[in-house]
Amino acid sequence: MTTPNVRILIENDADTATLTTSPALVATLPVANLQETSRYKLARTTSLASQDILGNWSADRCISCITLWRHNLTSAGTMRLYLYSGANQTGSTLFDSGAVVAHPIKALGDMDLVYDPLTTSVFTGWDWAFTTIWFNAIWCRSFKLTLADASNPAGYMQAARLMLGRHFEPLYNMPLSCPLF
Repeated sequence: MTTPNVRILIENDADTATLTTSPALVATLPVANLQETSRYKLARTTSLASQDILGNWSADRCISCITLWRHNLTSAGTMRLYLYSGANQTGSTLFDSGAVVAHPIKALGDMDLVYDPLTTSVFTGWDWAFTTIWFNAIWCRSFKLTLADASNPAGYMQAARLMLGRHFEPLYNMPLSCPLF
């Protein structure tokens, strides 16, 4: 069995983007919280309506991954990333991830069939999760991230951190038996 190489996001370009939302978020839990390194700050929707997070940069950025970290999307929730050549989500659509399930169901070989129901995801039973989309590097000027989770029992969607940028994947992976100390 081969182990995939580690992937590292060195610079988070989401931190330098001008972010807006549609519809507006809870006033005390704004979209700017997605750019904070504080683990306790959140951005939260006011309802379960589809939520767009829009981002613009002053110059083109090279993007090859996105992570929405510490979110409460359920296994029915999705996120979709669009990258655009122009500012304010104009110009050509350079990338469309399609609707990506926030909690993919565990593969049958990864389940403990005695305990896990067939709808178990990696994050089943956790209070929060993360979703990452990897893709080939694309130079873009703006993006739109659409979140949808109409059946979320919390009555809202929230996340603590948005990360976008170009990832690095070394040619040789770290050995699995590598000591940490």
